[in-house]
Amino acid sequence: MKKLFLILTVLFFSASLLQAQSKKNAKNGKKREKIAAMRTAFITEKLELTEAEAEKFWPITNQYHVKRKAVNNSYKQDKSLESMTDEEAEALINDHIAKEQQLLDLKKDYIRQLKSVLPAKKIVKLKRVNRQFKKEILKRSGKRKEKRKMKMK
Repeated sequence: MKKLFLILTVLFFSASLLQAQSKKNAKNGKKREKIAAMRTAFITEKLELTEAEAEKFWPITNQYHVKRKAVNNSYKQDKSLESMTDEEAEALINDHIAKEQQLLDLKKDYIRQLKSVLPAKKIVKLKRVNRQFKKEILKRSGKRKEKRKMKMK
């Protein structure tokens, strides 16, 4: 009887944890979508993209970000540094260099594609605008954290 009770308790808590995790993932997905929409609006406005430019710009940019994320995810360090041998560390260094080269090649291709869509000035301005957007998001995030702290007091 005790075993049955223990099994049911473990199953109940496991199900609760899984449900909480799936809610958290859904919440994070909504946050990501909201930030992506804000980013699109911010960049479109700051770069003063025409409708024709935006139509061509966003598919290229979205594809670039997907590819960049794939490259970054393909080079994850599996072992802790303390348990790593010198040979494994050497391989990790080489992997890091290969990843950086892949990212550079990807960026070159991205800029080449953008040149067919945007004038050079807007491409140069894009880096600045991306930085501004990140600062804006961090600032908003900091304000939200401050508000939460004030509510807790």
